[in-house]
Amino acid sequence: MLDFHDMIADCALTDAGYTGSPYTWYSRRLRQCLDRVLVTDSWMDVFSKTQVTHLELSKSDHHGLLVVAETIVTQKASSFRFQHMWIMHLEFLEVVRRNWQYPTIGSGMVRLQQMFVGIGNTQRSGVVWFAFSRN
Repeated sequence: MLDFHDMIADCALTDAGYTGSPYTWYSRRLRQCLDRVLVTDSWMDVFSKTQVTHLELSKSDHHGLLVVAETIVTQKASSFRFQHMWIMHLEFLEVVRRNWQYPTIGSGMVRLQQMFVGIGNTQRSGVVWFAFSRN
């Protein structure tokens, strides 16, 4: 058992915690928490909302473990800048028309953003039509 604890310490693992019954294994009169979910700090950096649930007993003497690993997506908002002088450029309408008809994936605002990014990535004569910047 000490070897197991040493391995946990050597690998810098921590118990992810749980909800549900405090025991995962039952014998006639003995109950123990034998089953655990061990994670690293880098796991928690990515899946900070990891939840472990001890499920109800079925035909086994062990509870099943349900692990739900969710990540929190944080994106910085991008600012949108339109430079009005491009309206006067000879190729402006064609560039917009071509990108507006380009197939996109998703729906609603996701598709609109893809269209704007497509237009923003179009370069003619060294000209970039729209500028997106990350703050």
